[in-house]
Amino acid sequence: MTAQPGRRRRRTVVVGVLAVVLVVAAAAGFVVGVVTLTNSQEGEAVGVDDRPRIELPDTPNGLLVVVGADGELASLAVATLLPDGTGGSLALVPTNADVNAGFGDEPQTVGAAWSSVDPTDDTELEEFATEVGAMLSIAIDQTGVYDGPALVAALAPIDLVEAELPVAVLDSDAIGSGVVSEAGDQVLRRSEAVDALVAVDAFLSPIDQHALDVAVWTALVAATPVGDVDVTPATDGSVPPPSSFEELLERLLAGPVIARDLALAEVLADPSGDLGGEVAVVDRRDALLVFGQVSPTRVLTPNAALTFRIDSDITEGQLAASDVKFESIPEMMRNLIGELLFFQSNPVSIDSVPGDDPAEVVTRLEVTQQQFVSDVEALAEFVFGEFEVVLADEVIEGIDVVVTLGTGYLDFRTAVDAAMIEDPAAEDPAETGSSVDSDDGGDGG
Repeated sequence: MTAQPGRRRRRTVVVGVLAVVLVVAAAAGFVVGVVTLTNSQEGEAVGVDDRPRIELPDTPNGLLVVVGADGELASLAVATLLPDGTGGSLALVPTNADVNAGFGDEPQTVGAAWSSVDPTDDTELEEFATEVGAMLSIAIDQTGVYDGPALVAALAPIDLVEAELPVAVLDSDAIGSGVVSEAGDQVLRRSEAVDALVAVDAFLSPIDQHALDVAVWTALVAATPVGDVDVTPATDGSVPPPSSFEELLERLLAGPVIARDLALAEVLADPSGDLGGEVAVVDRRDALLVFGQVSPTRVLTPNAALTFRIDSDITEGQLAASDVKFESIPEMMRNLIGELLFFQSNPVSIDSVPGDDPAEVVTRLEVTQQQFVSDVEALAEFVFGEFEVVLADEVIEGIDVVVTLGTGYLDFRTAVDAAMIEDPAAEDPAETGSSVDSDDGGDGG
């Protein structure tokens, strides 16, 4: 359904007033009464749907817990395999991240939450993984706990790694100077790299500690692939999931691996000092951007609403040629994800790697069922600029709406930002992804 002249005129009005409409009090009635999207489980069409069906790759997540000599949480990461079963990504989670994701009366870091976990108790491990997964909006399949010696063994046969350390590595509990490694470019043995991960520096801020973790893990995974793992496909051609975290880690290291840092929404002060002085709040939009790309089938869908896949062919050149405020494609995608969250939808699958052809102007939204058209049109009026909504020719399992992003989105955001400058009292929900119709942001996890 291509935008009609009346719709274009209406969109001009929308741009002019959107900055005011998005103020929470004014938008609440609109979202609840008009744009709260239809529950995708209700009113499904009866009959045979003979459209081609596509399954997203099944890419499991494992939670890697690294502990220090006294059992304290030293490093935390989510390992995700590539669709072919080897290699993948390592998303690094700050140990001072608020497990409540910024909600609740008082923050609690994942490090503090870990301190009450018995690592030999499978139930407690599963509960901890569920908490971390909810913070990141993903499901965790398996959890592995490693102290220093166990991690050194698991990372074999990695030998030497080249690391650029942002700070010197000190261990306050060590005898003597306590220096594990100096700052700057270093060549480290595997055991020294692990020592840097588990070292306890009583005077290093949690944020600096996380930067050190990112540098060390980036150096370690740069040495992959190592080892040789034979993953035999099932009879239907699918890749069997790993039977344990140990197998998941072995498969991960047998292929190319990229270390990913997670963006922070904010850093909260900890006046008591009980939580290390700083509490980081992971940016949920960035978590969805990361895991929507590498593990879409494990992304949680807490809202009783439609699920979205976002395909963007917008290039860095197209972005630079526009007047939009975004400085990078990831920033653009985080903003869009935040807008979808604001309208209580579920962005679960993301592809922001441009194809061979640059993006068109008009954003195309393909819906799996005709009954979703009016809801998606209502949402699109406030998000995408020029758009068209059509019934999908093929169905992606678990996805209600496929968005092929057009450059009209950039023009629309430019106009909205200009309107907000004229009305500084307006609030942009995309900055946080918070929804207007619940007290806690409506993200359910």
